[in-house]
Amino acid sequence: MQPSRRVQVLALLDEALQTPPDARPALLASACEDDAELRREVESLLDLETSADDFLATPVQFGTAGPGFAPGTRIGPYRIAEILGRGGMGAVYRAAREDDFTKQVALKLVQHERVSPFTLRSFHRERQILARLEHPNIARLLDGGMTGDGYPYLVMEHVEGVPIDRFCAERQLTIAQRLELCLQVASALAYAHQNLVVHRDLKPGNILVTAEGVPKLLDFGIARLLDPAEDASGATRTLERPMTPRYASPEQVRGEPVTPASDLYSFGGLLYQLLTGRLPCGLDTCTLPEAVRRICEEEPLRPSSVAGAVLPRGLAGDLDAILLKTLRKEPRLRYPSMAHLAEDVRRCLAGQAVLARRGTLLYRGGKFVRRHRFGLAAALALLMLTGGFLLREQNRRAAEQRRTKQSIEVLRGLLDLADPDRRESSTLVEVLDRTQRQLAALEAQPDLRAELLATLGRVHLKLGHGGDARKALAESLDLWRRHHSEDRAGVAVRLNNLGALDLDQGDYAAADKRFREARSLFGQDRTATPQERAVNLDNLATVRLYRGQLAEAEALYREGLKLRLEAFGRDDRRVSFSLRSLGALLYNRGDFAAAEPLLREALRIRLAAHGPDNTDLAPVLDLLGSLRFARGDPAEAEKLYRQALDLRRRRLGEEHPDLARSERNLAVLRLAAGDLAGARHLVEQALNRLRRAKLPGDWRIADAESVMGSLLAAEGNRHEAERVLLASYRTLAKSRGERSVATREARQRVTAFYEKDRAARRGRPLS
Repeated sequence: MQPSRRVQVLALLDEALQTPPDARPALLASACEDDAELRREVESLLDLETSADDFLATPVQFGTAGPGFAPGTRIGPYRIAEILGRGGMGAVYRAAREDDFTKQVALKLVQHERVSPFTLRSFHRERQILARLEHPNIARLLDGGMTGDGYPYLVMEHVEGVPIDRFCAERQLTIAQRLELCLQVASALAYAHQNLVVHRDLKPGNILVTAEGVPKLLDFGIARLLDPAEDASGATRTLERPMTPRYASPEQVRGEPVTPASDLYSFGGLLYQLLTGRLPCGLDTCTLPEAVRRICEEEPLRPSSVAGAVLPRGLAGDLDAILLKTLRKEPRLRYPSMAHLAEDVRRCLAGQAVLARRGTLLYRGGKFVRRHRFGLAAALALLMLTGGFLLREQNRRAAEQRRTKQSIEVLRGLLDLADPDRRESSTLVEVLDRTQRQLAALEAQPDLRAELLATLGRVHLKLGHGGDARKALAESLDLWRRHHSEDRAGVAVRLNNLGALDLDQGDYAAADKRFREARSLFGQDRTATPQERAVNLDNLATVRLYRGQLAEAEALYREGLKLRLEAFGRDDRRVSFSLRSLGALLYNRGDFAAAEPLLREALRIRLAAHGPDNTDLAPVLDLLGSLRFARGDPAEAEKLYRQALDLRRRRLGEEHPDLARSERNLAVLRLAAGDLAGARHLVEQALNRLRRAKLPGDWRIADAESVMGSLLAAEGNRHEAERVLLASYRTLAKSRGERSVATREARQRVTAFYEKDRAARRGRPLS
């Protein structure tokens, strides 16, 4: 059969299967007219009507007449309550076990007159498929058996929910929330593919979302096992209907072999619909024969250009690239797997470069960055922001051409580092210095220069280069104020960045002023994202925490947590920042029992999001270590501290000042254990590292010196110990405030010193 003829047959078959049996003759007569061969083809397939079942999907044909079982009928250990619907291979009932009427199940049973050898093989195949799929987003197979008359049945999880498109519309989910919801579906599909199963009929009715917001993937009854040794059903027959044409891939409607790439295509169509309100290629407004032609021949519009679609600023270009790659006609040009597609969606949500843009200059820059050390993320961030900015300006063609030319000149200088015959050096400092020099070429483009400076400043801040960070962040803020004062959210983000540097360097007054101004601007700009607002709340809370205003800090942290939970869900990596902050506050308050579960949950989320090799884990490990030490478990504390130290050493390099935090913590442990030599080695390493960094106002030096003071006292050097302890305490009190954790600990060390030497220093004041 020719592909065009196959498409025509499949389209008419789909329409006939959704028509009540007594109305099908009239439908066929009207559709086929004088084409008797077409009518015979469709009628022969209708006689089989095997693989086209929509059993556990909705909508179903409620109340369809036909053989079945009345309420109260017992099937094995189950008692039928009511019929839920009928499909091509049987009926679905709501039922419960005789010994547990509180747990409702869906019981799927073959209709009596439909039983044939092929039907039985299909049914057993479905049971085999479902039995191997155990995933929180897939309706589970609970049981199975044969009736007394020899008819097979399956017992499945009964899903109380609504189709995913209806759920999104009724809850008025944001674009980001819809993407997060679909990522759960993608996880289920990736799991099924790993188990050699293709769904082949993805559509809104086959994805029900519960009241709690959990999507459940239904109906693997038409799925095909990829393992030829297990696919004994002959499910590769080209004219069966294992699909819904408007959501089917080109290879499906052409009757070609089906692979996981077909599910990727259908998932892309579903995602396109959820983000734009339309199916790609106008498939929701055309006839079925026209729909299958468009699937095979027409390219979809960019989602951001669909009438009525409003994609968030900064996401539109990346979402266009992701969906158009997923909807490529050729399977080999789509994503290699559902996992790769899901990862690109996550990267889009996180503001990172997406792989769908591979092959461009920006992509090659990203590839180079990923091959190098952690710090070279500077180059990748520059590339991402350049691409994002240019895309937002594409309606201004002439300006875009100028920006593109200048951006290429800047980025070419970075990419030259990958050429062993041209690069002068590959050290991180030289890369950042060269980047700074290259930015001079963008003097005539203040918008682009401001974007790149903001990224450069954040990278310097993360690397501990306080002076360079301040210079870049301050210039970015100044440029944005002068050229985009109406973009309040953009100004607020830059105020937050600069305030974070003030906070890190102990200038609480300056930090608080910037954070307050940023919060006011966010309140005037509805385009600000939940994450941007939450970061601002966290920053305000941290100032309160350092000043000892714990009640105010807790209220702000909890407000940020609520924002993130509502926007992203419990398992999102951004939620972990709120959990970690709240845990730190409760630890500072001395409520160790309440702090520990929050910190462990933050660690779990970050591990799931990043794996074990991301530096975001280190601060949580340090906090957990301090908490376990405070709760009398030094062995566990040392294990956590060493994990943080090893991680920082691997990812940041031997000279990074953040290593000093873990070394200082380990020195406190060694000192408490009486290992004075071990403590001295660690605290000297920490101090040397911090002093080499030469960070202005670095309070961590005074904090480490306070530990050194206790060590000197333990070694018997009483005079030097007193001097160091008092000096470090006074420095911390001035820079961090009397109520900060570091200052309180330093004061406790001074007090302990005088208590041990009461005879010589009885009653000596601390100031």
